[in-house]
Amino acid sequence: MSKFYNVVASNSVTGEFYVCEDNLASKQAAYQLFDSLVAQGQYDHVRVDRSFVTVRKLPNGKLDVGVSDRWLDKHWNSKVTKVRENA
Repeated sequence: MSKFYNVVASNSVTGEFYVCEDNLASKQAAYQLFDSLVAQGQYDHVRVDRSFVTVRKLPNGKLDVGVSDRWLDKHWNSKVTKVRENA
């Protein structure tokens, strides 16, 4: 199982949208990028996402890839009020 972090930012007035290009390996790096984007004042919604990717080999030889996404508690001006998880 591997996990990575992404930072997503948007501006609801201009429609500008940002998603970090690299999957960040550490929460610390994601939070640093988050703080940088908030400090710029260019976006009015910023959040950190964490994804778990699990790869399993099935008995029939095929691979099963599972992805679980979660918005972390680091939000700025986000309309999200609670954690969201997808199985």
